[in-house]
Amino acid sequence: MTEPILCLSHQDLQQLLSFDTVLPIVEAAFSQQAVGGSTTFPAVRVSLDKYQGIFGIKSGFVANTETLGLKAGGYWGRRVALGQPGHFSTIVLFDPNDGHPVALMDGNYITELRTAAAGAVAAKHLARTDLERLTVGLIGAGVQGRAQVKGLLQVLKVAQVYCFDLNVPAAEQVAADLRAAGVSAMSVATAEEAVTAANVILTTTPSKQAYVRDEWIQPGMHINAMGSDTRGKQELEISLLRRAKVVVDDLPQASTLGEVQHLAAAGLLEQHPVYAELGEITAGLKPGRLSSDEITVFDGTGVAFQDLVTAHEAVRLARSRGLGQVVRL
Repeated sequence: MTEPILCLSHQDLQQLLSFDTVLPIVEAAFSQQAVGGSTTFPAVRVSLDKYQGIFGIKSGFVANTETLGLKAGGYWGRRVALGQPGHFSTIVLFDPNDGHPVALMDGNYITELRTAAAGAVAAKHLARTDLERLTVGLIGAGVQGRAQVKGLLQVLKVAQVYCFDLNVPAAEQVAADLRAAGVSAMSVATAEEAVTAANVILTTTPSKQAYVRDEWIQPGMHINAMGSDTRGKQELEISLLRRAKVVVDDLPQASTLGEVQHLAAAGLLEQHPVYAELGEITAGLKPGRLSSDEITVFDGTGVAFQDLVTAHEAVRLARSRGLGQVVRL
């Protein structure tokens, strides 16, 4: 008889997981990564131009929970054109003892939560906390843009959010939804307006051309650059990275898929090295922000252990609450 596999739908996961649940788990996972508690396998990211898609596989192993697994999926522009979320993925967990699958679940909701959690953790340690009026500039008002703002609100006191997207109605809708939730927010006409008005900048686009200009960035700003997760993607000018304190989620991955890939391609990493992986900061091995004048950048590419620790928690909660469906292959 084949082993049972627990299947969790998007709706199941929405009942099981929230930012309150995921934030501490993801922060702890970053700290564990810094001391060798997880192994990240090489990521696969391939452009499928014929289908307007990017397909990827991120996999790894988390030692303390013995969680082995992968997430497969990516981003399809044609889904956006149809009014659907562009991201679509699936997570599979395996028993590390013999390799049989133990859980299969929707990856979209987990990706949304764990990516926003990573951004929130980075901002918690790298953004200024001495300001009475903290303002946020959001570049990219899609699903992840919304999630990044929600995550940020868990860790920082935000006075105002400025929303920009090439899709103007999307930016207006995010601003309206934030206002309905009691957060002061407005849409703006240009990326420059969103950036120059803010202390914290969130970028969540699939851009392949830098559009956040170095000249817009003032001392003391923090940037969560969350859009670059594939070769060729870029949101920030290289000159900005050269004068900022750059923190990454995973150095090997960021050097090939993130904003840092462009420093590496230009042969500038030795001259302008990455300051730290985020886990080194959360684990207390290195300090985060050191002064009010520092420009800090978090290059978030999304690492497998974020998916795995979140998926493991979902399985644990599902089993305790009797949620999900069990199938056998």
